[in-house]
Amino acid sequence: MTSRVLWWVGLFDTEVMGKWTPMTRLLFKAVFNNDFEANGRAAFVDQYSTVRDLVPKDRLLEYQIGEGWERMCEFLEIPVPDFPYPNTNEATAFRDRNKLRFWLAVKRGLPRFAMFLLSVLAAISWLAWFFASA
Repeated sequence: MTSRVLWWVGLFDTEVMGKWTPMTRLLFKAVFNNDFEANGRAAFVDQYSTVRDLVPKDRLLEYQIGEGWERMCEFLEIPVPDFPYPNTNEATAFRDRNKLRFWLAVKRGLPRFAMFLLSVLAAISWLAWFFASA
């Protein structure tokens, strides 16, 4: 999420990645002190502890993904939906979606990148001509 490649893609895909990358960097700095690997678990545990301290027990549902609809719907006092509980929170599906988002960002940014590259090449060509003719 803090990859330099994503930062570069964000320079050219200003619609999505250009907004997402700075937001992600700020989030990682604020929540994980710029090191998710070292601080991610502690931040997660601290957040859960804070929520448990702030929310009254009768208003708090500690729910494990995959438990299904019944317990959650009972807590929310709503009927159980008549469609299956979603089960797409899998690491492979997550990585596949992120790869797709990355390539869509590259595709969106490609025209801007081409214009940037052409501008740089034009400037270099002009400078070469200018100094060669001087």
